[in-house]
Amino acid sequence: MLRRALISPRLWLLSVILWAITLFLLSSLPATPHVDGPEIPHMDKVMHFVYFMGGAFLSATHQLLKSKGQTEDAHSFGCGFGIPAA
Repeated sequence: MLRRALISPRLWLLSVILWAITLFLLSSLPATPHVDGPEIPHMDKVMHFVYFMGGAFLSATHQLLKSKGQTEDAHSFGCGFGIPAA
């Protein structure tokens, strides 16, 4: 049953929607105050990269599962990401 849920495009679409809502809520918050600890240069860039990479993964998974059985779409989508879609 878990496997069936994981290959459902609806689950991944819901996760993309929740990701977008979380993005909106986090963007609406005021800037975080400086915390004591080691200073990591460009940490905000790392956080943005990781967060948007997660969104890209959720969106790509939804698209690939949605186009299951349509090999042309899957191949062109995979090639756009540099991934062989077989």
